[in-house]
Amino acid sequence: MGFLPSTPIFVTFAFLTGLAWGPFNPLWNSVVQRRIEPTSQGRIYGLQMSLLYAAPPLGQLVIGWSIEAFGLRGTFSVVLGIFALCAVLIATRRSLQSL
Repeated sequence: MGFLPSTPIFVTFAFLTGLAWGPFNPLWNSVVQRRIEPTSQGRIYGLQMSLLYAAPPLGQLVIGWSIEAFGLRGTFSVVLGIFALCAVLIATRRSLQSL
């Protein structure tokens, strides 16, 4: 079942998510600089920026359609499942454990 928190809880967790997101860019830059050939780093950064700019509008379209079709609870349930699956996959990847 979908979990729709009250506004204060939602804002608190959104704030905590923002704090957790802060170290991501330095970590990503370190990984790219250590594991990617210097001649290919520009392409990797270009791809990263393209995806970062394309994802929000595409995500808004998909989420808007999903809310219209399945409602807010259904959409939150699917998004929660996707995030949980991604977290499990990332936590169990051996290649990421060496970071």
